[in-house]
Amino acid sequence: MPAEGLRTQVIAATGSGKTLIATEAAHRLAARRVLVLVPTLDLLTQTAAAWREDGRTGAMLGVCSLRAEDSDGVPCTTDPDELAAWVQGLERVTVFAAYASVGLGILQRAHTPRGWVCGT
Repeated sequence: MPAEGLRTQVIAATGSGKTLIATEAAHRLAARRVLVLVPTLDLLTQTAAAWREDGRTGAMLGVCSLRAEDSDGVPCTTDPDELAAWVQGLERVTVFAAYASVGLGILQRAHTPRGWVCGT
């Protein structure tokens, strides 16, 4: 495995099994830190629930504007410093982010040389 970790992208039609492919890949790779990008806030909570149902353990965090009462128990933030603090020291974490958070640079600003969401 490369030192910087593995990266992949899955593009497929709605309902074709992207989440199943991703959770199985993470499981087989024993991935400790995973970033999952989704197009909508509704899909963020649905996808996090599916990962949990498929056996993913460890912290699950959201990078989006969802309020606590709407996030189905997934802590969410749009503050890059808060995100970096949340993931610091976590051995296993899955970060679910809405596409808009990438466009706003939230993930990029939270990312440090330690590689907190490297997909490994």
